[in-house]
Order: sequence, then C-alpha cells, then structure tokens
Amino acid sequence: MVNGSSINSAPWQGRIIHISDVEGDWDYLTRSLSHYAPVSQLTEHLILPDDHCFVFGGDAVDGGPGDLAVVTFLVALKERYPDRVVLLAGNRDVNKLRFLSELRPEYIERTREHDVIVPWRQGILSFHEYLEQNPLQTHSLTERTVAYLKWMLQYSMGAPHAFEFRAQELDTHDPVAILNSFRASIAPGGILAFYLKHADLVKGIGNTLFVHGALTPRSCPNRDVSVTQWIEQTNRTYHQQLDAVMDDLNQNYSPSHLAPLVYSSLSSDILNGRSLMTETWLGTDHIPHLSPTIATWLHREGYYRVVAGHAPCGDHPIMARTSLHDSRNKECQLFIHDLRYSTVGGRSKQAAALLCIHQSVDESYGFVDGVRHDGLPYHQTYPKLDATGTLVGDVSETFSWVGKKVCFGPSNEHWLVTLENMQTEECLLYRKIEFDVQYRWAGMYELRVVPSDK
Repeated sequence: MVNGSSINSAPWQGRIIHISDVEGDWDYLTRSLSHYAPVSQLTEHLILPDDHCFVFGGDAVDGGPGDLAVVTFLVALKERYPDRVVLLAGNRDVNKLRFLSELRPEYIERTREHDVIVPWRQGILSFHEYLEQNPLQTHSLTERTVAYLKWMLQYSMGAPHAFEFRAQELDTHDPVAILNSFRASIAPGGILAFYLKHADLVKGIGNTLFVHGALTPRSCPNRDVSVTQWIEQTNRTYHQQLDAVMDDLNQNYSPSHLAPLVYSSLSSDILNGRSLMTETWLGTDHIPHLSPTIATWLHREGYYRVVAGHAPCGDHPIMARTSLHDSRNKECQLFIHDLRYSTVGGRSKQAAALLCIHQSVDESYGFVDGVRHDGLPYHQTYPKLDATGTLVGDVSETFSWVGKKVCFGPSNEHWLVTLENMQTEECLLYRKIEFDVQYRWAGMYELRVVPSDK
C-alpha cells in the first residue's frame, strides 16, 4: 500500500484496526490502543503507519468523563487521515440530535402543562414524575431545562451518569455551563455535530464490512440490489436525514414524534429490529450469529467478514462463523467488539483490546491484541480466508474451533468457542444472557458443532 492511499481504492491491502463503544472513557481508549505495538505510542495524537487504517465503530459518548476528549480525538484523527479513518454513527451519537429540539425554550415551556413520557420504555418515570421526586427550587426556565436534560439522559438515553461525567470533564459544578456544553456539542459547528457529519452507517473496506449494530433480514431488507449499491443508498439516506435535522433548527420534534434518523437510534425493541444502529446479533440461544441469508448475499459480492460493536461481549472480542450452504470450506465471519461489560455485573472496562484485520492479495484474517479483565494479556489469531472467501489449508487437518457454535454437556447447551489452547486441547466457551457473560473451559473432544441454520 502506498503512503496515504485511500481505503476506497480497490482492492485495499494492509491492516485495519478497529475499536467501538468507547462511550466517553478516555482511559479505555488509550489502553486499548497501547496493546497494539504499531500504534502503541499514543501521546496527544495517534500516528497511523502507512499500511494501516482506523475504524471507530460508533458510540463515542455517554459512559465516562471523557466525551469531549474522545470525540475531539476521533475528529482530529479523521482530519489528519481523511482517506484512512472511518467513523461510524452509533445510536448514542445520533440520539443527541434530540437536544436540538427538546432543549429549546419553547419546548421546555410546554412541559409546564404537558407531561413528557418515554413511549419506547415501559415503567419509566415521566418528566412530571421526575420533578415530583426532584423538586425545582426557583421554577425558572433555565432550572427546568437543566432538570429536563438530566431526566432525558437518565430515562430516555440510557446515560444516567452523563451529566455528572460532563461536570467532571469540565471541572465545574455550574449546571448552566454543563447544559450549554451539551447544547454546543451538537449545534452546527459543534464537535459531536462534526463527528456525525463525517460519519457513515456502514463501510466496506476490502472484503470486510463494518457496522455499529447488526445486519439481519429485518435491518437489511433490501437485498435485491448489490451490497455496494446498498451501502451507497444507506449512507446517502443517513446524510440526507442528518442534513434535514441540522438545517431545520426550528424543528418541533418530541419524544413521541421524532425525525426518522433520530427515531432509528432508539431501542431495537420498538423498532422491531429495523435499525442498523440498534439491531442485535444475539439469537434466541443467546449466541451471536450471522444469518446464512445475509452471509450468502455478502459473500457473493466479495464480503467475507463483518465487524460490529453495540453488543457487549465480555472481556475480549468474539467471532462467529457461518458456513455457506453450497460449500463447506467457504464461510462468512462475524466479529463483535464491544467490551463495555468486561466483568459480570456492570460496566468496568477493566479489559481492553484492539481488533485488527489483515488483508493481502492472497489471504485475510483477524487477530486481537489485548488484556482480559483479570490483567492477563493475550493474542488471538482467527481462521484465515483466501481471496475467494475459502478457509486456507486442509480444513479436515487444520480445523479450528474458534468462532464455531457448539453443543456441550448432557443438556446440549449452545455455546460459542472464543479462544483456543492448542497445548492443552481446550477451548474457552462463551454465551451471554442479557448482560450476564458466561465463560467455561472444555476439552475439544467434548464439543459437537451445531449445524448452520438453514
């Protein structure tokens, strides 16, 4: 790859480094990058080697005291390497567009007589109920706006500590300064507005497709066109809707009547899985999988791998594999890289990792350099694919369990093989129920591969 060449040039060769769902945690971002030697020397700026590109998978804000620092870093990186840095829009990034309408004085004044509810979340306090528990002191418009922002972040954006995190980042206890900071970040010319303007919903690089949420038959129903056409149409629609929201500063949207783009950033449940930002890869068996229908559509046009975030996957990225119906040696790989819940029971981000995709003329493969939540560093290389999306080598002799859905135990529980120890002939199994990530080691001789879904 020549110096400064574009990832839009086909075929693209080199390495792609990926991280997602940083959610305002600057320490997590820097620790993740530090485990990959070619970019480990991070000071104020990240220096990308000439044969590398960088993909941020979305959700830059909400979960830590570094929202502004993280977004500023990503925007600066995009400006420095416009052709080798990809920013994806996550639901937590896009839903901040609601500030443009719901923090307007006219809208806040209306809340004095009309209550506001969260129609997509059951059992959540309405704004008036919130005020009953958190009474206003002066009843001024500014105080009411601050209260509405706190209610909005906690109950309709899933960011209960975001207001306090912003106070920490700004080093202020002035609620008006914090309110103005949230407003300014998404206003035209603001740092988060700039991020969204230069982001996409989906990106193809070489034989790998990147998205924040999930590609399923529900979130990707229009498969009559080529994958390339679908990518172009999806991103064009995103930017048209973003421009419409940003250009209409007199909009009067409410939580029950949102602009289409903002609506698509809401819960996957209310959207019935129709959004690329919020759809999940998890099946009814609690194991991530890539639909064979989607896999075949992608594979037919030279996309053999999907990389995503949005779905917490424990303390290291995981891979699932879907074999194509017409060939046992051809497959499509799914990587999920979201370490928000690296330990069971809540957000810790004690684990950190960087996912890398290596692409050359002859073969491509993924690998991870990182550290688990218990401090144990690791390197994992995943099965290689050749230029036609076929597993490299004699599959019968070099079969790798990693990424396979397996049955284990007398009850035939479904698990995913996520790490492999060839010395002990053991595999680390994974599954997730809600936010409860479960792991266990099992001998390779104990495992039985689950046939691909038809």
